[in-house]
Amino acid sequence: MVDRCRPPLAAGLSLFDHFSSVSRYFKSPMPFPSRGCRTCKRRRVKCDEVRPICSRCQKANLTCEQVENSNFIFLNENEFVIGRLKRPRGPNVSARSESKAGERVESTPSKNKTKGLHVSSDNAVEDLVRRALEPQINITPTHEVSLDQYAVFHYYRNFLQMEHIIPGIVDSHLKHIMAGCCFSQPQSVLGHAIFAVSYATFARAEKSYSALTRGATAYLRALMKTKMLLCNASYAKDDEVLLAVMLLSFYENAAMDSRAPPVSGLVLLNLVSRSFAHHDGALALLGLRRKQNQRTKCGLGLDKVVRRQLLRSLLLRSSAPPSWLADGAEYGEVGSLLELDRCTVEVSKIRERAKNLLLLSPIYSPVDWYGETTILNQLLEDAWATDALLVSWTNNLPMQYLYSTVAIQNNWSHIKLFDRTAVHIYPTVGQAAMWNRYRAIRLALNEVILKILSILDEITNSVGTTESLAAAVKLTIKRMSDDLCRSVPYMLGIFEAMAAAGRDAAVITNVPASRRITVKATTGALLCWPLAMTAMMCAIIPDKNLQYLRVCMLEVSEVVHDGVLERMAAAFPQEPTPVGGR
Repeated sequence: MVDRCRPPLAAGLSLFDHFSSVSRYFKSPMPFPSRGCRTCKRRRVKCDEVRPICSRCQKANLTCEQVENSNFIFLNENEFVIGRLKRPRGPNVSARSESKAGERVESTPSKNKTKGLHVSSDNAVEDLVRRALEPQINITPTHEVSLDQYAVFHYYRNFLQMEHIIPGIVDSHLKHIMAGCCFSQPQSVLGHAIFAVSYATFARAEKSYSALTRGATAYLRALMKTKMLLCNASYAKDDEVLLAVMLLSFYENAAMDSRAPPVSGLVLLNLVSRSFAHHDGALALLGLRRKQNQRTKCGLGLDKVVRRQLLRSLLLRSSAPPSWLADGAEYGEVGSLLELDRCTVEVSKIRERAKNLLLLSPIYSPVDWYGETTILNQLLEDAWATDALLVSWTNNLPMQYLYSTVAIQNNWSHIKLFDRTAVHIYPTVGQAAMWNRYRAIRLALNEVILKILSILDEITNSVGTTESLAAAVKLTIKRMSDDLCRSVPYMLGIFEAMAAAGRDAAVITNVPASRRITVKATTGALLCWPLAMTAMMCAIIPDKNLQYLRVCMLEVSEVVHDGVLERMAAAFPQEPTPVGGR
């Protein structure tokens, strides 16, 4: 009988050549098995073998099942290949091998049951096919990925890993954070803070109660560690303490319960007072750090970006910064950014004066100002001067900061848009964030101007004195609101410009089912503060803009896992039928 395992004798070959080919046939080298994850093997795609989660599984949003992290994994070959038994030859090979295999299986049933050994065969290919069809018999233990690793990796991928090249104009303290320090130094204050924020964002994204509980535990440990370090002035000046305090302020936003009933904007400021308390703590730390004689370049850069965020926090609360924090030049601000920084400080001072005069309160009455218009006129004069500085700032910007308004060529009826004819396109998301912050600052300033004009109009009893000025202010508010709404699609990654004939530009869209797939939290976070500022000024924003911004706030809150922003959106007045709804 012809042995089918042997290749036939080719014509024109000697017997020696034939046996050489047979030897090469049976002794061909066996490749090393792939170290890729089990998920990629099951999908039959090439795995890049990144631990703990490969890039293929990241892009497909699948659970990455890693193989055991020990040495190489070799296939369990049959007994003939490993040399334990001599391969049978001659007639009735199949019958004899099957009978011997049956005897071996009956003699050692427990061994086969525990170790998953397969019945031997006269053909290695048939044995490999049988094992491929029965993967549950021989499963390699997977590398267990802990909840700590999942949470920290989720936070790193969405909040620390930049998806765009962010220019220095919108740098934040997050660029100074190394996520790996929570594993290398888990007992440090920064390690506890990273774990707390990672658990909070992961719990909000995956609806994980266990992650939320662990986040609360890590948050308490970080608070205790911070309190202990603040007792020593030398430790309180460390960079990691300032970074930990800023991270804990965001933890308060991420851990806020979004299922609570909606509240008004002023009441919501009281609810987020714990987050503002961390900002006040960071403000005190900056005051200590600026008194140091020797400062590192990294420390100075951290102070600059933290100061920017604290200025926005103070403006959101209508509070003026202390005198030692007012000059941005002392913290490294230069050029156009320094001019915008000075305007921000002036607007904060004006809003604090207006708040002290109860102008920003919903219970103020124009009757209280009869015969006392001097203070109002002085405040109005300062507000007009600051508004003129903001207009001058836009006129003197370099060309690389300017944006263009591009027409939308197609009718994207399935997309929620404020203006279906045009959108704003920017050189980068950094320039878009800078312009949106400018618009929010100018809206905050014009709100004060409009309220002063309304009071003066009632107490002066002169018809038409302030009507033209109020109309101009309302036009500015509408223009700033419209520009902010036209900038959101670019920030959310919906539109981008393409070169076309002449000056026209085509706009393409890429809208998946969820915004969380479109942009990362690093980009979505750039919209949080402008949207929060508009939420505090609902009374002056046009209704159409208000309804669109409400939808944007809900989408951005989903991207950045911000419970405060979500509750602000819920507090917006809703129309029966949203404008341009899907």
